Amino acid sequence: MPAAYAGKTLIGVDLRKQHRLNVIAFRKMDEEDYAPYSSEYRLQIDDVLLVGGTEEDITLFTEEKISLTSKRISGLLCKFFSCRS
Repeated sequence: MPAAYAGKTLIGVDLRKQHRLNVIAFRKMDEEDYAPYSSEYRLQIDDVLLVGGTEEDITLFTEEKISLTSKRISGLLCKFFSCRS
């Protein structure tokens, strides 16, 4: 979660308008299960968002570079989830 969004509501940051991303659910970095969110929920720095959007929009939002060996979004997702070879 970008630090600039910590303490703000999902409605307030409006990821759909600002980044063309739809938030589906969230979880804490140290947890495995995602939970639905409420419009009043205030984002925290240890939140991990499950979003829908294009590969380009997700990459821009996360500010992560996708490696040359894995140009697909799956390479980016493997950074956030345990991927098995």
